[in-house]
Amino acid sequence: MDEDKIRAIRDWAVPIGLASFYIRFVRNFNSLVSPVTEVLKGKKFEWNDQAKKAFESIKEKLINALIRTIPNFAQVFKVECDAFGMGIGAVLT
Repeated sequence: MDEDKIRAIRDWAVPIGLASFYIRFVRNFNSLVSPVTEVLKGKKFEWNDQAKKAFESIKEKLINALIRTIPNFAQVFKVECDAFGMGIGAVLT
């Protein structure tokens, strides 16, 4: 993976909203991020060590979870994309 892209993930600041776009790429994403979800449920946002650890874990999984392999051209390719006010992103699966 491109080092600039890895650096961009490592430098993500809190909160986790940006990472939730990648939910389909991280097994058990919701369980892993549950400490962050609990912090967001409170009346007052208080970032704690458990939430920070969960956030760092998600970032590491996004950086390291990619499987690098030659595509199987006998299967169908699928493009998933998302757009918002400042940019567009796409994933080829």
